[in-house]
Amino acid sequence: MLRTQFAFPDGDRLPITVTETEDGYLRLSDRGHTVMHASYDHGVDALFVGENRTRLEGILRKAGVEQHHGALRVDTRAKDLSDAVLRLGQAAMSVFELASAR
Repeated sequence: MLRTQFAFPDGDRLPITVTETEDGYLRLSDRGHTVMHASYDHGVDALFVGENRTRLEGILRKAGVEQHHGALRVDTRAKDLSDAVLRLGQAAMSVFELASAR
């Protein structure tokens, strides 16, 4: 698990796990932590419907991150690891802000 400098407003840091995929990529994932953390104070179901879904998809597309069953993740090569950590962290913070804005 990577400990990052990305933090939620309460001070909890964004944990990122790293696993290897069958095709040799490194998969970085928040394992659903961003959505779970947002759910403490905000309803997150609305993230996945209507206008918010469109915004969510835009955030993820811009960062090159995908959402899979509530988890944010990105596959990368080892040489691009730092860039992928930055993209995933920024996307997670933007998703949390979107959930908090309602």
